[in-house]
Amino acid sequence: MQMLAMENVSPYEAFMKYGLGDGDSPFAHAVMDAVISRLDQLGYDVQQIGGLHNHAICALVTRDGAAIDLQEAAERAGIDLEDGPEAVRRALLAAGLHDVVQALDEMERSGPGDLPAVVVLRHPNQGDAMDVRLFATPAEAAAFALQHDDEDMDVLVPLPPEERTATRRYRQVVDSEELEALAGGTPGQ
Repeated sequence: MQMLAMENVSPYEAFMKYGLGDGDSPFAHAVMDAVISRLDQLGYDVQQIGGLHNHAICALVTRDGAAIDLQEAAERAGIDLEDGPEAVRRALLAAGLHDVVQALDEMERSGPGDLPAVVVLRHPNQGDAMDVRLFATPAEAAAFALQHDDEDMDVLVPLPPEERTATRRYRQVVDSEELEALAGGTPGQ
């Protein structure tokens, strides 16, 4: 078994076909969601490529509809995106995406964001945990829970940093109104 700490994953790996632990990292989805959420805040939509395990951002689309193909920009600059996060950074700069580089540099300095939000799916009538889903934001976890409201689950969101202790970093969302309010903050809704 291989363990990968979320803080050891570069957000630039979201642009590498074989990045994010080659799709095997339990945090790949959370890191990708955090990067996509940040790009959305900057005004970009993403186009992704991928298969069963690997997903990568291959292009960014501006709000006015202009598409920026990162692979083409990298090839024009003589850069192989799979050479690592620094290669992706150089390609983004070559494509003129300085705002994206600034945002990803900040994510890299501070980590991919706060703790992920967690949804624990439980066995009906027994309560045993059957699956755990990680989400980049509480809004995404709440939206998932609302879409699957017929299932037994717990939604856990990170406490604000000033309220955390060594043994308590999350709180459970039990109120359906709070769940709906959290989901209202989901990008794209």
